[in-house]
Amino acid sequence: MAKDYSSHGSSSEFRDDVNRVGEGIETMKSGAKDAAQSAADAARSGSAELRRGAGRAVDSAKDKLEDAKETAVDSMEQLGEIIARKPIASVGIAAGVGMIIGMMLCRPRS
Repeated sequence: MAKDYSSHGSSSEFRDDVNRVGEGIETMKSGAKDAAQSAADAARSGSAELRRGAGRAVDSAKDKLEDAKETAVDSMEQLGEIIARKPIASVGIAAGVGMIIGMMLCRPRS
């Protein structure tokens, strides 16, 4: 309900009420500013976590690629050892595999 400020002693009451309203507005502005700051902090935190997660995924992919490279190198070394131990058999196997691949590629398509 609205106050009646028409009597003489009420100008100080009016000023007090205006001051209280002003303080309330300042409190609301401060609360809004704090809420906006909290939202911005949360967004920054979320993006930082996303960056860290992406970094971990990239590191994991690099580790797996390195493991795959090591496996390929080991396999090539083992193949080289087998070819060195049994060169004639290796040539025969390579020729047979080449012939099968050639037959598959040159067969008529239906």
